[in-house]
Order: sequence, then structure tokens, then C-alpha cells
Amino acid sequence: MRPYDPRKTMLYRQQLQDRRRALARDYWKEREASLAYVQVNPEDEIDMAVRTHTRDCFVTFSEIERNQLFLIDEALRRLDEGTWGICAACGRGIPEQRLDAIPWARTCYGCQVQREAEDGDQVFKAVA
Repeated sequence: MRPYDPRKTMLYRQQLQDRRRALARDYWKEREASLAYVQVNPEDEIDMAVRTHTRDCFVTFSEIERNQLFLIDEALRRLDEGTWGICAACGRGIPEQRLDAIPWARTCYGCQVQREAEDGDQVFKAVA
């Protein structure tokens, strides 16, 4: 059973697909720019330090992006299965305001807060 109007659900699906495309596009654009910089610019020790720091930041950012891509793919699968919008923890509908903000949310706000308090999951605080 889908708890939301099918037209509204289609809008959420479009938002998820658009966000997924944007994340993938940004990832590849950043990767290409990083590789192009290395090929064009000879490096001294300072350049190498800056590049290493930039790469480390990019890796962290990429982990967040990859996690968000996983959550978006999971949300699209739940849309196909008809379980999207239902809290994975308590089984109640996820409020529309939460889905407006985070359409890939797996849980309602109350269950998310409880989960974070129990396991201190920093990654999911940022993206789920």
C-alpha cells in the first residue's frame, strides 16, 4: 500500500532520479578536473601536499556521495516495490515534510533520532 498520492510519488521519483544524476555528474566532473590538473601542472613539495590534502577531502566527500547514491538507489527500489514512504523501523508512514526534505529517507524522524542515539551513526545524520 502506498501512503501517498501517485502524482506526488512521481514527483518524488523525479527528484530522486535528478539528485542521482547530479551526484554522478559532479563526481565524474571533479575526478576529471583532478586528473587534468595533475597532468598539466608539474609538482613541487608544496603542490604535492596541497594535492594530497585535496585528494583526502575528495575521498571523504566521495564516501558521503556514495552513501547518498546507495540510499537513493534503495529509495527508487522501494518506490518500485511499493514500500517507499514507509518507515523501515516502525512501519508507519514517513511524514511528507520529511520526504520533502530527504526523499531517500528510510525512517521517520522519531526512529532516525532513536537510531542515532543508539549507535552514533554520523554518516546517516548527514544524509538520511
